[in-house]
Amino acid sequence: MVVSIAKKSIIACKIVMIFNLFCFDHELWWQAVSPHNSFVSALYGPVDTESRITARAYIKKMKYASMLDVPCGFCADYFGLQQENILIEYTGVDIAPALIAHFKKKGLPVVRAPIENLPFKDNQFEISYSRHLMEHLAYYKKAISELIRVAQKEVLIIFSHYPWNAPDKIDYWGNIYINRYNKKKLECYITQNKKVKNLYWEPINRQECMVHIFLK
Repeated sequence: MVVSIAKKSIIACKIVMIFNLFCFDHELWWQAVSPHNSFVSALYGPVDTESRITARAYIKKMKYASMLDVPCGFCADYFGLQQENILIEYTGVDIAPALIAHFKKKGLPVVRAPIENLPFKDNQFEISYSRHLMEHLAYYKKAISELIRVAQKEVLIIFSHYPWNAPDKIDYWGNIYINRYNKKKLECYITQNKKVKNLYWEPINRQECMVHIFLK
């Protein structure tokens, strides 16, 4: 029995090691995230945080029929949409296996995947939405390209800090990035995508802002 358990533990460790080989650097930290961790829950932000309320109010006003939420985390916006009676077909994506398993058991429409490789068809959602994620990626290009690819009408991205006029600042703190990006460079990358019609920035508060990317 002891040998059997030991073998299973070794196999499990090898599976995790193999998985980690195919992870982006910024994904490794999130593999241990627990749905019962109040500190991590606070990092994702509660349902009534200002930027979440602002985004949901906008989505309601636009009457979008379907949305992709990356990262869905603790599914705060799913519950917010429910509480506010906003009728929309919701799909959440996150890379944290424990979170996805937890909310799948509760019957929520969530999928485990990295934002850089979304398992969805082109134009599958009327709006794709991402809050406070770009700053924690190795870089934003692949992520934004994927959000544009799977969206039909709009991409809505909330930044925890305003992009600035200074050069990109890439800070890597041991498996997690805390970056700040050059605004003009970011805008140039977005608008060179042939699917993009235009974009505009909307301030939320002194720290947060969101960019609306409208698609052709």
